[in-house]
Amino acid sequence: MSDKYEVIFEPELFSPDLSDDLLIPFGAALRGGTLTYTYPSEFEPLAKLAAGLGDPFDESVRDGIIGIFDPRGRDKGFRTEITSTVVFCVPAEYEPDVSLIRSDTFLVDRKMLKKLKKDIEDEPEPPFFGTVRNGRLVSAAYVNSYPADGGLEYDIGVETFFEYENLGCATSNVISLCRDAAEKNKFLTYIAETDDCASIRVAEKAGLMPLAKEMRVIWFR
Repeated sequence: MSDKYEVIFEPELFSPDLSDDLLIPFGAALRGGTLTYTYPSEFEPLAKLAAGLGDPFDESVRDGIIGIFDPRGRDKGFRTEITSTVVFCVPAEYEPDVSLIRSDTFLVDRKMLKKLKKDIEDEPEPPFFGTVRNGRLVSAAYVNSYPADGGLEYDIGVETFFEYENLGCATSNVISLCRDAAEKNKFLTYIAETDDCASIRVAEKAGLMPLAKEMRVIWFR
């Protein structure tokens, strides 16, 4: 692990509650050159062992980390998963390449949505930006809200029908959504799995800025 990373342990950030269906026993976040480890206090010995393996965003190190926590999770009746993501944000002075906005990109409201056939699996809550071809909704970029720090935070969700992947639909919709959000001074984040090259490429082409890397060991019932 690079010497530029400062490692900070925050043992009380998460409090384990084994009555829940989900528990995060270990996490790592890299922001601005600072690597922060988080874990419930009861997992401190395991967390220190995991932190000593090296850069948690290295795939081989992640395999070692999950190997440390998986037996303990199974002992408690959980299955273990690990997530590793890159978090992007809309820059303060957002100036995307508008030439990437397709002619079939539209702001989809409720009235338009009722008239469209949907090729995407999940129907987003309007308004959102979508790709409309021959009366069909084939791609969309929309906003997901979730509670955080006593308020709400907003992530960009993207979905594209497989026949329209790699045609610039997602990039076009993300740019349109982020331009709209920037004009309204709304802060959005875009989260991509570190091994999802297509999703990361959309964020980069849309002119979004890497904000952090996040890794979590998650237990599910």
